[in-house]
Amino acid sequence: QCDETINLSQLEGTDTICISRMPRRGVRSPSGVVGARRPAFCTSSGRAMLACLPEHEAVRLVEESDRTALTPKTLTGRDEILDRLAHVRSTGYGIVEEEFVIGEISIAAPILDYSGRPAGAINIPVPSARWSTEAVCERLAPLVIQTARAISRTKGAAKAFD
Repeated sequence: QCDETINLSQLEGTDTICISRMPRRGVRSPSGVVGARRPAFCTSSGRAMLACLPEHEAVRLVEESDRTALTPKTLTGRDEILDRLAHVRSTGYGIVEEEFVIGEISIAAPILDYSGRPAGAINIPVPSARWSTEAVCERLAPLVIQTARAISRTKGAAKAFD
């Protein structure tokens, strides 16, 4: 429906690990690699999953993270990141704008297990040359949320940001 690359990730400690990738049509060598580790604090998937943890656990993982800026736009402050997690809780999705990769906007929604804990996240990274943040929120947020909820239901989750 979105004609963009779609990733599935899991949380492992302070990182996310890409476990599946479906590249955009026509992409012969996608930049992301299955098995790649990324810091959760500055990625949409990471924030989507951190936001679903009990608050004390999310705070601990943010504090334990090596919050080194990866781009000039990377948020590294503990309180800034925790504010973004609150935004995920209220909207159902996480978004980062050039915090991990310059020229990329990424949006993600958490996949929950039967207990309501994050089992993973689905994300769509798009180039900012083709997408605006507003367009990502308007067109892609409903898709990632709907897909994450559908997967969550198969894992026994009774609710996913309803």
